[in-house]
Amino acid sequence: MSLVGGESGNREADLIIDLGIWNRQTGLGFTFSSSSIFKLPNGAHRSPDAAWIQGERWQTLTPEQRRKFPPLHPILSLN
Repeated sequence: MSLVGGESGNREADLIIDLGIWNRQTGLGFTFSSSSIFKLPNGAHRSPDAAWIQGERWQTLTPEQRRKFPPLHPILSLN
């Protein structure tokens, strides 16, 4: 991802905070930052500003898949 300015970086941080707080309250899944890369079904690699994956979907991955670029499309992906 390309670097962003101050206002965009602040909005991204607020988004990740809100998503993380919601996820901690519900315990429904896992939240990821813009440093995470996902390998999509078509082979493309994407790194959204913030992402969320349902817990059941994350649990289907092997430990190796979780350590590398997860081979799935996030339910919520914000750029």
